[in-house]
Parts: sequence; C-alpha cells; structure tokens
Amino acid sequence: MKLQDSKWLADTLGLSLSTIEKLRSEQPNELPQPIIINKSIRYSEIHVDWWLQKQLEPNLPAFEIWLKEYYGQQKITLKVPKQTNSKETT
Repeated sequence: MKLQDSKWLADTLGLSLSTIEKLRSEQPNELPQPIIINKSIRYSEIHVDWWLQKQLEPNLPAFEIWLKEYYGQQKITLKVPKQTNSKETT
C-alpha cells in the first residue's frame, strides 16, 4: 500500500491544501481516514480510491471486504524464486 501526503490528497480531490487541513480539523468525517505516523499524516492510495467510490455508491461494502474483492479481480500471482541446491559433491 502506497502512502501519500496531504498535498497528494488535495490534488486527488481537486481541493486546496488549506481546505484539506480545515476539513481535517473541523469535519474529519468529510475526508478519507488518515494514517498518522509520529506527527506525519499520510493517506493510503487504495483507501482513498475506496472512499471516493463509497461517496458515489453508498452501498459499497466495507473497506476490508472491498479490498479482498479488488485484489481478487486483479488476479495477482506471487512469483516464488527458484531454490537451487548448492551442495557440492566430492
């Protein structure tokens, strides 16, 4: 999951950074949930995608359920590196 700053969120939502900061302090429910690391505020790209879709489709499932479905549709396969046998024969 890629984390982005408030400037990225402002650009994504088409708002100014000051509007994001004001909403975050006065109406936090009007923005995607932030991730706070020390004093740094970040936003998960995938969570913001879900949040935007949720604003358009209120019946969208909860994030955790949506995330499982999203990754299921991506058909992600993990590549496992080949293991080699490095035993020496003498």
